[in-house]
Amino acid sequence: MQAARGTVAAATSAKRLGRLAMRKSFHWVVVRVQYSKREVVYQIMLTHLTAEPRTDDDVDQAASLFRETFRSMSQRAVSEFHMHVLTPIRDLLAMDNDEWRLSARAQTLLEGCLHEVQQWERVKHSVSIIPEHLLLVDPTGQNCHEVDLEEVTEAETEEKLDRFVYDSEYEAHEEAYEKVRCAILGDNWEAELLEGIVAAEDADEEEEEGEGAEEQGETQGSVDPSKQLIDERERQIRREVYMAMRSSVRADEVVHKILKFIQPDAERTVCFMVIEGSSEETSYRKIYGMVAERLCKSNTKFQGYFAEAFRLRYTRAEDLEEKQIEYTCKIYVHLLRTDSLPWHKCLSVLDIVENNMSQRLVIQWLLQGLAEAMGMRALRKRFEDDKELRISTHKLFPIDSNTSEEELERAVNMFEAMGLGDLGSKTRGRLEEIRAARRANSSHHYTGLRVILVIVTIKRNPASDFAMAHWSTRE
Repeated sequence: MQAARGTVAAATSAKRLGRLAMRKSFHWVVVRVQYSKREVVYQIMLTHLTAEPRTDDDVDQAASLFRETFRSMSQRAVSEFHMHVLTPIRDLLAMDNDEWRLSARAQTLLEGCLHEVQQWERVKHSVSIIPEHLLLVDPTGQNCHEVDLEEVTEAETEEKLDRFVYDSEYEAHEEAYEKVRCAILGDNWEAELLEGIVAAEDADEEEEEGEGAEEQGETQGSVDPSKQLIDERERQIRREVYMAMRSSVRADEVVHKILKFIQPDAERTVCFMVIEGSSEETSYRKIYGMVAERLCKSNTKFQGYFAEAFRLRYTRAEDLEEKQIEYTCKIYVHLLRTDSLPWHKCLSVLDIVENNMSQRLVIQWLLQGLAEAMGMRALRKRFEDDKELRISTHKLFPIDSNTSEEELERAVNMFEAMGLGDLGSKTRGRLEEIRAARRANSSHHYTGLRVILVIVTIKRNPASDFAMAHWSTRE
């Protein structure tokens, strides 16, 4: 009876074009659809989309109904939902006929509906349509009453029950009802129902106690539930970042989506996902660097996590592929060039002397990228004028007094091999100073040694004044 009345009310309000009544009756139908497998919504929606003449109000009603029902329809009848709802909507959006072409407002409404479907497809397997505390009856045990829009005029709505009628034989009717109920449920149906509820509660308590004992008896090697929850949360964040990158055209749109769904303390996962996502591309896309730039400029937390990610990838560069190293360097070239990251936080980890082959690639591609983007003169000026950067990059440009000649020579050779000899000019100058000082010391030592040898010779042979004079003349 309720199904018949709701459908009749929806059809009547649609015929009378009562917009407020239509919205209320449709909302009632939507609630019934979510709790039962009814297909009446397909027909109502298509009736409004194909109405002649169709107005923006018809599309508005259909869009409102669609937003409230597409989640349940997409899970219960996937093929019918795509065939009877999504396909007609796409056909209307692609219609070339002037008579059927939608207005700009109607197109925007339907495109918004399709966008909501895309967002729902990502999470529909992890989100329940009906809350568990409201799902009182198993869906497999429900008996649904199907009502067709074409048959609503023949449906018995029993409107006479809406009016109060005095029953002179009320007690007799109640006794007859009680007999029928006892015949169906039994004489002691209330006591049996209470006993069943108590037994179910006792069984649940025993099951919970048993599960608690099993958890206490598990070994330390068992998986921590909190760890599982964290992994699932991180996996969901990574999935959202990936979908945002794939479904967007501009970097602003990607960052807007990320900041919209991001949860507290999820910034680190987002930063690492942006870097790792770029490495999965067949060719580098500049949008990754632009997304990283806008994230860093939107919140200082992202700056710290991107700097941490660079230090971590430099330390573990030996485990990365060549393509991953190259794409990572391109992202950080963009971040440093645009001053989205503090230079001293990233470059402090670079060491030109103590490194492996993969770390040398990081240094080479990073500095070469900065030189191409900024120019060698501007890059060299940045390293020389920034005092904090100059202090933090003492391992990259070893010019202090504690650096040995061998280390300086190795650093100069590395810069020359990378094609960055101009950046190592100060290191080369320091190496030349040490070598000049060493040559001066050795020359002074050699001259003093010759004087000592001559004096010893004169003392042994005093008659050799001629030799002494000859030596003085040569000197």
